[in-house]
Amino acid sequence: MSRKISVLSRFALPLLSAAILAGCLGDALSPKPDPTVFYKLAAKDGIKTAAEVKNGVSATLMPVILPPYMDRTQIVTSDGDNRVNVSEFNRWIEPPSASFSRILMENISANAKDSNISVYPSVAFSKEAVWIKVSVFECIGSIGGDLSFKANWQILSQSKKGLLRSKDFIKSYPVTGGMDSYVEAINLACADISREIAAELNKLSKKQ
Repeated sequence: MSRKISVLSRFALPLLSAAILAGCLGDALSPKPDPTVFYKLAAKDGIKTAAEVKNGVSATLMPVILPPYMDRTQIVTSDGDNRVNVSEFNRWIEPPSASFSRILMENISANAKDSNISVYPSVAFSKEAVWIKVSVFECIGSIGGDLSFKANWQILSQSKKGLLRSKDFIKSYPVTGGMDSYVEAINLACADISREIAAELNKLSKKQ
């Protein structure tokens, strides 16, 4: 009897081990849900319709200059004065430069009621047409802390090739929650700088 048990054990144990290994490999090789979350920036002010555009300033928004660390699909946050986090699982759905151009145009257009805003390479042609140039030097913060947004915007005459207005924009925004709150802070920063630019365009429209 003991000999039969020994023989059975000799065959049963390898078979049992193989079954367990197959189960482990099956779990390891089975598809896993993708944990990546994709975000896009959103304008805070609605776009005006074509019927709302009057005889104001025609303006072309040039490509927005962003810090090199934003030239990636991964969302970058701060983790102290000299350390940053590059998230593999929180990403932009489109290149940040395209996002900034899109929502700046939408926000400026909504607040510069009489102006017609184009985004380069589309160009506004008229005697009083202007260029809008936005350079973002810093757009980074920490989850649960603040977002630091530092930029400069300029309005330049297309015909006279001259600088009409230039202003630095420096502001902090609280990030009270998680990544959703971080992205919303960037939305707010873009809305605020857009309103400043639109206010200047409105002044130029009144001078025409």
